[in-house]
Amino acid sequence: MEKGKGKQRCLGNAYIAGMKAAMIMDTPYPPDARVKNEIRTLQQAGVSVDLFTIDFDVTGERLGWRGTRLERTRHEAVEIWRLHAGRFWYKLSALVHSTPLFSWWLAPRIRDFLDASRPDLVHIHDMVIAPAGMRVAKRSNLPVILDLHEDRPQILPHYPHMQRKIARALIRPRRWARAQRQLMQSADRVILVTDEAKKVALKRDHIAPEKVIVLPNVVWPGEFDVGENDPAREGSDPARPLRLLYIGDTSIRRGTVTILEAVKSLTTAHCPVTLSMVGDSSEHDHLLDLAHSLGIRDRIDWVGWVPPEKLPEYVAEADVGLSPLLRNGHHDTTFANKLFQYMAGGLPVIVSDCPAQADLVRSESCGRIHRAGDVHALASQIRWMVDHPDEGRAMGQRAREAIQLRWNWSITGRRLTNLYESLRSHTNEGSRT
Repeated sequence: MEKGKGKQRCLGNAYIAGMKAAMIMDTPYPPDARVKNEIRTLQQAGVSVDLFTIDFDVTGERLGWRGTRLERTRHEAVEIWRLHAGRFWYKLSALVHSTPLFSWWLAPRIRDFLDASRPDLVHIHDMVIAPAGMRVAKRSNLPVILDLHEDRPQILPHYPHMQRKIARALIRPRRWARAQRQLMQSADRVILVTDEAKKVALKRDHIAPEKVIVLPNVVWPGEFDVGENDPAREGSDPARPLRLLYIGDTSIRRGTVTILEAVKSLTTAHCPVTLSMVGDSSEHDHLLDLAHSLGIRDRIDWVGWVPPEKLPEYVAEADVGLSPLLRNGHHDTTFANKLFQYMAGGLPVIVSDCPAQADLVRSESCGRIHRAGDVHALASQIRWMVDHPDEGRAMGQRAREAIQLRWNWSITGRRLTNLYESLRSHTNEGSRT
Protein backbone atom coordinates (compact mmCIF):
# COMPACT_ATOMS: atom_id res chain seq x y z
CA MET A 1 0.00 0.00 0.00
CA GLU A 2 0.97 3.62 -0.47
CA LYS A 3 0.01 6.69 1.40
CA GLY A 4 -2.04 9.39 -0.34
CA LYS A 5 -2.94 12.61 1.49
CA GLY A 6 -2.83 10.81 4.83
CA LYS A 7 -5.07 7.89 3.77
CA GLN A 8 -4.16 4.41 2.58
CA ARG A 9 -4.61 3.55 -1.08
CA CYS A 10 -4.65 0.02 -2.49
CA LEU A 11 -3.14 0.49 -5.95
CA GLY A 12 -4.79 -1.51 -8.71
CA ASN A 13 -8.13 -1.59 -6.88
CA ALA A 14 -11.01 0.83 -6.48
CA TYR A 15 -9.43 2.56 -3.49
CA ILE A 16 -9.04 6.18 -4.44
CA ALA A 17 -8.57 7.96 -1.15
CA GLY A 18 -6.83 11.28 -1.60
CA MET A 19 -8.28 12.19 -4.99
CA LYS A 20 -10.31 15.33 -5.49
CA ALA A 21 -13.22 15.64 -7.92
CA ALA A 22 -14.87 18.77 -9.25
CA MET A 23 -18.49 18.12 -10.17
CA ILE A 24 -20.36 20.51 -12.46
CA MET A 25 -24.14 20.55 -12.93
CA ASP A 26 -26.84 22.92 -14.15
CA THR A 27 -29.55 22.10 -11.58
CA PRO A 28 -29.81 22.88 -7.85
CA TYR A 29 -28.11 20.72 -5.26
CA PRO A 30 -29.63 19.31 -3.18
CA PRO A 31 -32.06 17.59 -3.91
CA ASP A 32 -30.72 15.68 -6.97
CA ALA A 33 -30.72 12.09 -5.65
CA ARG A 34 -28.35 10.69 -8.27
CA VAL A 35 -25.68 13.30 -7.63
CA LYS A 36 -26.16 13.00 -3.87
CA ASN A 37 -25.60 9.23 -3.96
CA GLU A 38 -22.58 9.54 -6.22
CA ILE A 39 -21.02 12.06 -3.85
CA ARG A 40 -21.71 9.84 -0.83
CA THR A 41 -20.13 6.87 -2.60
CA LEU A 42 -17.03 8.87 -3.49
CA GLN A 43 -16.71 10.36 -0.01
CA GLN A 44 -16.86 6.89 1.53
CA ALA A 45 -13.96 5.93 -0.75
CA GLY A 46 -11.95 8.93 0.45
CA VAL A 47 -12.54 11.24 -2.52
CA SER A 48 -13.24 14.88 -1.69
CA VAL A 49 -15.79 16.63 -3.89
CA ASP A 50 -16.30 20.29 -4.79
CA LEU A 51 -19.46 21.20 -6.70
CA PHE A 52 -20.38 23.95 -9.14
CA THR A 53 -24.12 24.31 -9.70
CA ILE A 54 -26.56 26.75 -11.29
CA ASP A 55 -29.77 27.75 -9.53
CA PHE A 56 -31.94 29.45 -12.15
CA ASP A 57 -34.42 32.06 -10.95
CA VAL A 58 -36.99 31.23 -13.63
CA THR A 59 -39.45 33.89 -12.42
CA GLY A 60 -36.89 36.69 -12.35
CA GLU A 61 -38.38 37.96 -9.08
CA ARG A 62 -35.27 37.63 -6.91
CA LEU A 63 -32.45 38.53 -9.29
CA GLY A 64 -34.18 40.37 -12.08
CA TRP A 65 -34.25 39.26 -15.68
CA ARG A 66 -30.48 39.12 -16.26
CA GLY A 67 -29.12 39.13 -12.73
CA THR A 68 -26.50 36.78 -11.31
CA ARG A 69 -25.07 36.13 -7.88
CA LEU A 70 -22.36 33.70 -6.79
CA GLU A 71 -22.77 32.06 -3.40
CA ARG A 72 -20.22 29.77 -1.80
CA THR A 73 -21.69 27.33 0.70
CA ARG A 74 -20.92 23.98 2.28
CA HIS A 75 -23.29 21.03 2.49
CA GLU A 76 -22.38 17.63 3.98
CA ALA A 77 -18.64 18.16 3.49
CA VAL A 78 -19.09 19.41 -0.09
CA GLU A 79 -17.84 22.86 -1.05
CA ILE A 80 -20.51 24.33 -3.35
CA TRP A 81 -20.17 27.22 -5.76
CA ARG A 82 -23.81 28.10 -6.33
CA LEU A 83 -24.34 30.44 -9.28
CA HIS A 84 -27.76 32.09 -9.04
CA ALA A 85 -28.86 33.27 -12.49
CA GLY A 86 -31.92 35.11 -13.74
CA ARG A 87 -34.56 34.14 -16.26
CA PHE A 88 -32.60 35.46 -19.25
CA TRP A 89 -29.80 32.97 -18.63
CA TYR A 90 -32.33 30.18 -18.13
CA LYS A 91 -33.88 30.95 -21.50
CA LEU A 92 -30.45 31.20 -23.15
CA SER A 93 -29.41 27.83 -21.70
CA ALA A 94 -32.09 26.16 -23.85
CA LEU A 95 -30.16 27.40 -26.89
CA VAL A 96 -26.80 26.09 -25.71
CA HIS A 97 -26.44 23.82 -28.73
CA SER A 98 -27.74 26.43 -31.19
CA THR A 99 -25.52 29.34 -30.15
CA PRO A 100 -22.32 29.44 -28.03
CA LEU A 101 -23.41 32.52 -26.05
CA PHE A 102 -24.45 30.62 -22.92
CA SER A 103 -21.23 28.62 -22.84
CA TRP A 104 -19.12 31.74 -23.46
CA TRP A 105 -20.82 33.43 -20.51
CA LEU A 106 -20.43 30.40 -18.26
CA ALA A 107 -16.85 29.34 -19.06
CA PRO A 108 -15.03 32.04 -17.02
CA ARG A 109 -17.09 31.17 -13.95
CA ILE A 110 -16.26 27.49 -14.30
CA ARG A 111 -12.61 28.39 -14.84
CA ASP A 112 -12.57 30.34 -11.55
CA PHE A 113 -14.16 27.36 -9.82
CA LEU A 114 -11.59 24.89 -11.15
CA ASP A 115 -8.70 27.22 -10.38
CA ALA A 116 -9.87 27.43 -6.77
CA SER A 117 -10.73 23.75 -6.44
CA ARG A 118 -7.57 22.34 -8.06
CA PRO A 119 -9.19 18.94 -8.73
CA ASP A 120 -7.69 15.75 -10.11
CA LEU A 121 -10.60 15.25 -12.51
CA VAL A 122 -13.84 16.89 -13.61
CA HIS A 123 -17.20 15.12 -13.44
CA ILE A 124 -19.85 16.88 -15.59
CA HIS A 125 -23.56 16.17 -15.30
CA ASP A 126 -25.71 16.37 -18.43
CA MET A 127 -25.63 18.37 -21.64
CA VAL A 128 -26.48 21.98 -20.83
CA ILE A 129 -23.37 22.76 -18.84
CA ALA A 130 -21.14 20.21 -20.61
CA PRO A 131 -19.79 22.35 -23.49
CA ALA A 132 -18.41 25.04 -21.16
CA GLY A 133 -17.25 22.55 -18.55
CA MET A 134 -15.57 20.28 -21.07
CA ARG A 135 -13.76 23.16 -22.79
CA VAL A 136 -12.35 24.58 -19.56
CA ALA A 137 -11.37 21.17 -18.16
CA LYS A 138 -9.58 20.13 -21.35
CA ARG A 139 -7.64 23.40 -21.49
CA SER A 140 -6.50 22.62 -17.94
CA ASN A 141 -5.47 19.08 -19.01
CA LEU A 142 -7.93 17.50 -16.61
CA PRO A 143 -9.62 14.17 -17.39
CA VAL A 144 -13.38 14.48 -17.86
CA ILE A 145 -16.25 12.18 -16.92
CA LEU A 146 -19.52 12.93 -18.73
CA ASP A 147 -22.50 11.72 -16.69
CA LEU A 148 -25.67 11.65 -18.82
CA HIS A 149 -28.75 11.29 -16.64
CA GLU A 150 -30.97 10.96 -19.71
CA ASP A 151 -30.90 10.86 -23.50
CA ARG A 152 -31.85 14.52 -23.82
CA PRO A 153 -32.10 14.67 -27.65
CA GLN A 154 -34.64 11.84 -27.57
CA ILE A 155 -36.86 13.29 -24.85
CA LEU A 156 -36.53 16.92 -25.99
CA PRO A 157 -39.34 16.82 -28.60
CA HIS A 158 -41.77 15.64 -25.91
CA TYR A 159 -41.26 18.62 -23.57
CA PRO A 160 -44.33 20.90 -23.37
CA HIS A 161 -42.42 24.02 -24.48
CA MET A 162 -41.31 22.18 -27.63
CA GLN A 163 -44.89 22.16 -28.86
CA ARG A 164 -44.56 25.86 -29.72
CA LYS A 165 -43.37 26.76 -33.22
CA ILE A 166 -40.73 29.23 -32.06
CA ALA A 167 -39.18 26.63 -29.73
CA ARG A 168 -39.07 24.03 -32.51
CA ALA A 169 -37.41 26.57 -34.79
CA LEU A 170 -34.72 27.56 -32.29
CA ILE A 171 -34.09 24.31 -30.42
CA ARG A 172 -33.27 21.57 -32.87
CA PRO A 173 -33.12 18.00 -31.43
CA ARG A 174 -30.76 17.02 -34.27
CA ARG A 175 -28.27 19.61 -33.06
CA TRP A 176 -28.58 18.21 -29.55
CA ALA A 177 -28.02 14.70 -30.86
CA ARG A 178 -24.90 15.79 -32.74
CA ALA A 179 -23.64 17.66 -29.67
CA GLN A 180 -24.27 14.68 -27.40
CA ARG A 181 -22.27 12.43 -29.73
CA GLN A 182 -19.38 14.89 -29.82
CA LEU A 183 -19.39 15.33 -26.06
CA MET A 184 -19.33 11.57 -25.45
CA GLN A 185 -16.50 11.14 -27.93
CA SER A 186 -14.50 13.95 -26.30
CA ALA A 187 -14.97 12.76 -22.72
CA ASP A 188 -12.45 10.40 -21.15
CA ARG A 189 -15.25 8.34 -19.61
CA VAL A 190 -19.04 8.29 -20.02
CA ILE A 191 -21.65 7.26 -17.46
CA LEU A 192 -25.09 6.10 -18.64
CA VAL A 193 -28.07 4.83 -16.66
CA THR A 194 -28.96 1.48 -18.28
CA ASP A 195 -27.45 -1.28 -20.37
CA GLU A 196 -29.95 -0.37 -23.08
CA ALA A 197 -28.61 3.19 -23.16
CA LYS A 198 -25.06 1.86 -23.48
CA LYS A 199 -26.04 -0.36 -26.41
CA VAL A 200 -27.54 2.65 -28.17
CA ALA A 201 -24.46 4.80 -27.52
CA LEU A 202 -22.14 2.13 -28.87
CA LYS A 203 -24.18 1.49 -32.02
CA ARG A 204 -25.64 4.92 -32.81
CA ASP A 205 -22.86 7.20 -31.58
CA HIS A 206 -19.85 4.91 -32.09
CA ILE A 207 -18.60 5.30 -28.53
CA ALA A 208 -15.82 2.93 -27.51
CA PRO A 209 -17.27 0.33 -25.11
CA GLU A 210 -14.32 0.50 -22.72
CA LYS A 211 -15.00 4.16 -21.89
CA VAL A 212 -18.66 3.63 -20.89
CA ILE A 213 -20.04 2.38 -17.58
CA VAL A 214 -23.66 1.90 -16.52
CA LEU A 215 -24.78 3.44 -13.24
CA PRO A 216 -28.54 3.13 -12.65
CA ASN A 217 -30.53 5.41 -10.36
CA VAL A 218 -30.79 2.92 -7.52
CA VAL A 219 -31.45 3.86 -3.89
CA TRP A 220 -29.10 4.26 -0.96
CA PRO A 221 -29.23 1.18 1.30
CA GLY A 222 -32.02 1.40 3.87
CA GLU A 223 -33.49 4.72 2.75
CA PHE A 224 -36.80 3.24 1.57
CA ASP A 225 -36.95 0.27 3.92
CA VAL A 226 -40.40 0.73 5.46
CA GLY A 227 -40.38 -2.59 7.30
CA GLU A 228 -40.89 -6.11 6.03
CA ASN A 229 -44.12 -6.70 7.93
CA ASP A 230 -46.17 -3.59 7.34
CA PRO A 231 -49.55 -4.44 8.93
CA ALA A 232 -51.34 -2.05 6.58
CA ARG A 233 -50.41 -4.37 3.69
CA GLU A 234 -51.61 -7.61 5.25
CA GLY A 235 -54.94 -7.40 3.47
CA SER A 236 -57.04 -8.04 6.55
CA ASP A 237 -59.85 -5.91 5.13
CA PRO A 238 -60.74 -7.16 1.64
CA ALA A 239 -63.13 -4.22 1.19
CA ARG A 240 -60.32 -1.68 1.54
CA PRO A 241 -59.42 -0.05 -1.79
CA LEU A 242 -56.10 -0.94 -3.38
CA ARG A 243 -53.81 2.04 -2.80
CA LEU A 244 -51.93 3.04 -5.96
CA LEU A 245 -48.92 5.33 -5.84
CA TYR A 246 -47.27 7.49 -8.48
CA ILE A 247 -44.07 9.40 -7.60
CA GLY A 248 -42.24 11.99 -9.68
CA ASP A 249 -42.71 14.24 -12.68
CA THR A 250 -46.41 14.22 -13.58
CA SER A 251 -45.94 15.31 -17.20
CA ILE A 252 -48.20 13.62 -19.73
CA ARG A 253 -45.20 11.93 -21.38
CA ARG A 254 -44.82 9.95 -18.15
CA GLY A 255 -48.15 8.21 -18.72
CA THR A 256 -50.14 10.11 -16.10
CA VAL A 257 -53.19 10.49 -18.34
CA THR A 258 -53.17 6.71 -18.76
CA ILE A 259 -53.31 6.36 -14.98
CA LEU A 260 -56.27 8.71 -14.57
CA GLU A 261 -58.25 7.05 -17.34
CA ALA A 262 -57.47 3.60 -15.88
CA VAL A 263 -58.75 4.74 -12.47
CA LYS A 264 -61.92 5.95 -14.19
CA SER A 265 -62.35 2.57 -15.90
CA LEU A 266 -61.88 0.70 -12.63
CA THR A 267 -64.25 3.01 -10.76
CA THR A 268 -66.93 2.44 -13.38
CA ALA A 269 -66.39 -1.32 -12.96
CA HIS A 270 -66.79 -0.95 -9.16
CA CYS A 271 -63.19 -2.02 -8.56
CA PRO A 272 -62.01 -0.32 -5.34
CA VAL A 273 -58.82 1.70 -5.90
CA THR A 274 -57.39 5.00 -4.72
CA LEU A 275 -54.43 6.93 -6.10
CA SER A 276 -51.76 9.15 -4.54
CA MET A 277 -50.00 11.48 -6.99
CA VAL A 278 -46.75 12.60 -5.37
CA GLY A 279 -45.09 15.05 -7.73
CA ASP A 280 -45.71 18.02 -9.97
CA SER A 281 -45.16 19.41 -13.47
CA SER A 282 -46.18 22.27 -15.73
CA GLU A 283 -49.09 20.10 -16.87
CA HIS A 284 -50.54 19.63 -13.40
CA ASP A 285 -53.58 21.84 -14.04
CA HIS A 286 -54.42 19.80 -17.12
CA LEU A 287 -54.44 16.63 -15.02
CA LEU A 288 -56.66 18.25 -12.41
CA ASP A 289 -59.14 19.27 -15.09
CA LEU A 290 -59.07 15.78 -16.59
CA ALA A 291 -59.72 14.14 -13.21
CA HIS A 292 -62.63 16.50 -12.66
CA SER A 293 -64.11 15.74 -16.08
CA LEU A 294 -63.72 11.99 -15.44
CA GLY A 295 -65.45 12.32 -12.08
CA ILE A 296 -62.60 10.77 -10.08
CA ARG A 297 -61.28 13.74 -8.07
CA ASP A 298 -62.40 12.06 -4.85
CA ARG A 299 -60.34 8.96 -5.71
CA ILE A 300 -57.07 10.90 -5.94
CA ASP A 301 -54.85 12.46 -3.29
CA TRP A 302 -52.97 15.25 -5.07
CA VAL A 303 -49.93 15.47 -2.81
CA GLY A 304 -47.70 17.59 -5.05
CA TRP A 305 -43.94 17.87 -4.70
CA VAL A 306 -42.40 16.69 -1.42
CA PRO A 307 -38.76 16.63 -0.25
CA PRO A 308 -36.98 13.34 -1.09
CA GLU A 309 -36.70 12.40 2.58
CA LYS A 310 -40.50 12.37 2.82
CA LEU A 311 -41.07 9.93 -0.04
CA PRO A 312 -40.69 6.74 2.08
CA GLU A 313 -43.76 7.81 4.06
CA TYR A 314 -45.91 7.59 0.93
CA VAL A 315 -44.32 4.33 -0.17
CA ALA A 316 -45.15 2.87 3.25
CA GLU A 317 -48.82 3.75 2.84
CA ALA A 318 -49.22 2.27 -0.66
CA ASP A 319 -49.94 -1.19 -2.04
CA VAL A 320 -48.69 -0.86 -5.64
CA GLY A 321 -46.24 1.49 -7.39
CA LEU A 322 -46.90 2.72 -10.94
CA SER A 323 -44.43 3.65 -13.70
CA PRO A 324 -46.51 3.91 -16.90
CA LEU A 325 -43.95 5.73 -19.08
CA LEU A 326 -44.98 6.33 -22.69
CA ARG A 327 -42.70 4.89 -25.34
CA ASN A 328 -39.95 7.04 -26.85
CA GLY A 329 -36.22 6.79 -27.44
CA HIS A 330 -35.40 8.04 -23.96
CA HIS A 331 -38.00 6.16 -21.91
CA ASP A 332 -37.10 2.93 -23.69
CA THR A 333 -33.55 3.16 -22.32
CA THR A 334 -34.01 4.53 -18.81
CA PHE A 335 -34.98 3.59 -15.28
CA ALA A 336 -37.19 6.08 -13.50
CA ASN A 337 -36.01 6.75 -9.93
CA LYS A 338 -39.47 5.83 -8.67
CA LEU A 339 -39.06 2.23 -9.81
CA PHE A 340 -36.28 1.50 -7.31
CA GLN A 341 -38.00 3.55 -4.61
CA TYR A 342 -41.12 1.41 -4.91
CA MET A 343 -39.10 -1.80 -4.90
CA ALA A 344 -37.01 -0.80 -1.89
CA GLY A 345 -40.23 -0.17 0.04
CA GLY A 346 -41.52 -3.64 -0.75
CA LEU A 347 -44.13 -2.57 -3.30
CA PRO A 348 -45.04 -4.68 -6.31
CA VAL A 349 -44.84 -2.52 -9.42
CA ILE A 350 -46.91 -2.10 -12.55
CA VAL A 351 -44.85 -0.71 -15.43
CA SER A 352 -45.31 0.00 -19.11
CA ASP A 353 -43.48 -2.04 -21.71
CA CYS A 354 -40.58 0.38 -22.17
CA PRO A 355 -37.79 -2.20 -22.59
CA ALA A 356 -35.41 -1.19 -19.79
CA GLN A 357 -37.97 -1.16 -16.98
CA ALA A 358 -39.94 -4.09 -18.39
CA ASP A 359 -36.79 -6.25 -18.50
CA LEU A 360 -36.02 -5.36 -14.89
CA VAL A 361 -39.50 -6.34 -13.70
CA ARG A 362 -39.36 -9.63 -15.62
CA SER A 363 -35.90 -10.52 -14.35
CA GLU A 364 -36.84 -9.86 -10.72
CA SER A 365 -40.45 -11.18 -10.95
CA CYS A 366 -41.57 -8.15 -8.98
CA GLY A 367 -44.58 -6.83 -10.86
CA ARG A 368 -46.78 -6.69 -13.93
CA ILE A 369 -46.29 -5.11 -17.36
CA HIS A 370 -48.82 -3.33 -19.58
CA ARG A 371 -48.69 -1.87 -23.07
CA ALA A 372 -47.67 1.78 -22.85
CA GLY A 373 -50.54 4.21 -23.30
CA ASP A 374 -53.15 1.43 -23.24
CA VAL A 375 -55.75 2.36 -20.63
CA HIS A 376 -57.48 -1.02 -20.62
CA ALA A 377 -54.17 -2.90 -20.34
CA LEU A 378 -53.15 -0.83 -17.31
CA ALA A 379 -56.60 -1.19 -15.72
CA SER A 380 -56.41 -4.95 -16.27
CA GLN A 381 -53.07 -5.22 -14.45
CA ILE A 382 -54.33 -3.12 -11.56
CA ARG A 383 -57.41 -5.36 -11.39
CA TRP A 384 -55.07 -8.36 -11.27
CA MET A 385 -53.42 -6.88 -8.18
CA VAL A 386 -56.83 -6.40 -6.56
CA ASP A 387 -57.78 -10.01 -7.27
CA HIS A 388 -54.43 -11.55 -6.29
CA PRO A 389 -53.31 -9.83 -3.06
CA ASP A 390 -51.09 -12.70 -1.89
CA GLU A 391 -49.22 -12.86 -5.20
CA GLY A 392 -48.86 -9.09 -5.12
CA ARG A 393 -47.30 -9.15 -1.68
CA ALA A 394 -44.91 -11.91 -2.80
CA MET A 395 -43.86 -9.70 -5.70
CA GLY A 396 -43.23 -6.87 -3.26
CA GLN A 397 -41.05 -9.10 -1.13
CA ARG A 398 -39.02 -10.14 -4.18
CA ALA A 399 -38.68 -6.48 -5.10
CA ARG A 400 -37.28 -5.67 -1.64
CA GLU A 401 -34.85 -8.59 -1.81
CA ALA A 402 -33.68 -7.50 -5.28
CA ILE A 403 -32.84 -4.05 -3.91
CA GLN A 404 -31.01 -5.51 -0.93
CA LEU A 405 -28.97 -7.95 -3.01
CA ARG A 406 -28.39 -6.24 -6.36
CA TRP A 407 -29.91 -2.82 -6.91
CA ASN A 408 -28.48 -0.45 -4.31
CA TRP A 409 -25.59 2.00 -4.14
CA SER A 410 -23.42 -0.16 -1.92
CA ILE A 411 -23.18 -2.55 -4.88
CA THR A 412 -23.51 -0.45 -8.04
CA GLY A 413 -21.41 2.33 -6.50
CA ARG A 414 -18.35 0.12 -6.92
CA ARG A 415 -18.59 0.80 -10.65
CA LEU A 416 -18.14 4.50 -9.93
CA THR A 417 -15.11 4.05 -7.70
CA ASN A 418 -13.61 1.64 -10.25
CA LEU A 419 -14.13 4.29 -12.91
CA TYR A 420 -12.32 6.89 -10.82
CA GLU A 421 -9.50 4.44 -10.23
CA SER A 422 -9.18 3.87 -13.98
CA LEU A 423 -8.51 7.60 -14.42
CA ARG A 424 -6.15 8.03 -11.49
CA SER A 425 -3.00 7.59 -13.58
CA HIS A 426 -4.19 10.46 -15.84
CA THR A 427 -4.55 12.90 -12.95
CA ASN A 428 -2.21 15.09 -10.94
CA GLU A 429 -2.90 12.82 -7.96
CA GLY A 430 -1.77 9.82 -9.99
CA SER A 431 1.47 11.51 -10.94
CA ARG A 432 2.25 12.09 -7.27
CA THR A 433 2.00 8.38 -6.32
